[in-house]
Amino acid sequence: MSSIPFSVVKAQLFREAMKTYIRVQAERSLAVLGGTTPEMPQPKRRFNREFKQHD
Repeated sequence: MSSIPFSVVKAQLFREAMKTYIRVQAERSLAVLGGTTPEMPQPKRRFNREFKQHD
């Protein structure tokens, strides 16, 4: 049996559920916005052209 009180476990579970819910809702909102502003300039990337991925 775990020594962590049930109320703490319940609070941790609720916190994780809320974080997941917020993340999913944000992803949906961003997906809906995708492609609606074609005149928006492309963001600058911090990509080094000499960067090579490991195989």
